[in-house]
Amino acid sequence: SRPEGRLPSPGSNEVRYVAAIEQHSHDCDRGRKVTEDSVTQRNLPAQRQIRLTNSQIRDLIDHYKAGVSVVRLAEKFQIHKSTVSAHLERAGVPRRGSRQSLNPAQVNSAAQFYNQGSTLAELATRFGVSSSTMRVSLATAGVPIRATGRRSRSR
Repeated sequence: SRPEGRLPSPGSNEVRYVAAIEQHSHDCDRGRKVTEDSVTQRNLPAQRQIRLTNSQIRDLIDHYKAGVSVVRLAEKFQIHKSTVSAHLERAGVPRRGSRQSLNPAQVNSAAQFYNQGSTLAELATRFGVSSSTMRVSLATAGVPIRATGRRSRSR
């Protein structure tokens, strides 16, 4: 970050980015066909590559096992969440919250509650799965899913 009032240095990413935008604008003004390729990668700032050390990877895994979310870990280590997931997968760490499923007895029970008026969110909480997992489980079992939103009150 540069001090306020100072111009960026001529070779900085900020200057290259502004130049790329100006060229794009110039091409548009001249009626030239502008495509994604017309703003080349060499004119845009390079993405910063972050490589975690083995110690950081162990730390990431320990934090995940302690309950920290993938999103929070991505923020903490300044990497993409898919990179966090890749590190966990390579280490053989089972993912939380993924592949949630209900057994047939749970689906039958949930279907009865749903048909009696319970919402998907209520059932998801009761059975410890996400609302989308509950919706898919019931729909797969042939249960008609109600429209979402507020229910009108009966008079």
